[in-house]
Amino acid sequence: MPTPLADALAAAAPARGTEVEADRDALEAELARVVAEASAAWAGVQLDGTEFVFHLARHLPAGVSLRDGLARLATSDLFVACACVRGDPVALRGLDERVLAPVVEAVARRRRAEHVADDVRQILAGQLLVRTDSEPGIARFSGRGSLRAWLRVVATREILRRLGPTTRTDTLSDALMATVSDEANLEGDHVQALSRGEVRAALEDALPRLPERQRTLLRYEVVDGLALERIGVIFGVHRTTASRWVESAHEALLRELRRALEKRIGLSRSEADSLIRAVRSGIEISFARLLAGNDGKA
Repeated sequence: MPTPLADALAAAAPARGTEVEADRDALEAELARVVAEASAAWAGVQLDGTEFVFHLARHLPAGVSLRDGLARLATSDLFVACACVRGDPVALRGLDERVLAPVVEAVARRRRAEHVADDVRQILAGQLLVRTDSEPGIARFSGRGSLRAWLRVVATREILRRLGPTTRTDTLSDALMATVSDEANLEGDHVQALSRGEVRAALEDALPRLPERQRTLLRYEVVDGLALERIGVIFGVHRTTASRWVESAHEALLRELRRALEKRIGLSRSEADSLIRAVRSGIEISFARLLAGNDGKA
């Protein structure tokens, strides 16, 4: 039985060839399901299945099986991102209208910056969707979290730039708020009546408790979008050391945030755990971009 999708994956990821061969038919069926679901989610987008598999292969996480890796990716979001990179007009229009525009509007509304929303949308559409001498910025979307969450971080960063100088802690807390993924509904049952304002208050209580270097590392990561290599150059250390420092800053932030959620706001441990998981998920999305070498120019 022909297995064109599994063949494409083996060609795109030669190091995974043995794993593909060991489970070729089942992997073909799984890839066909992924392609079918993504095509249904973005009806009208024209993208060859083998091209999509080549794109998926670029973003498969290391250290896990192919099936587990596929399960960890936002495959339908990667599908439309791949189609945008290839210039499909339906994908370009759909991503702009269905995802980018609502995200920019929501971020601008939360920042009381509706007056810059149209300009920011146009700027980001140009940076993310227009091919110049290199691939459009959307090519940097890794699929490790939802496309909406990734765009929210990008939009927040651009809006903060447009609004000009503000306090350093406020800017960092805004950017951290933007990393909380859509899947973590802050108004959902698992957080009861907790509001975004209360989460922000907890962040603003937690951030000053971190050492200055850790706050600076977080700012470089989530506000400025600097790659690990650049962070290492700034501090005069190797990339691996910078990576270790950033991860340590994540853990310190989560510890202080838990303390603030439990003591300042009075959340139960289970409610605090729900918010910690949400914020951890968000900053892992941000950290994945660092590992991919994204300089935050998207």
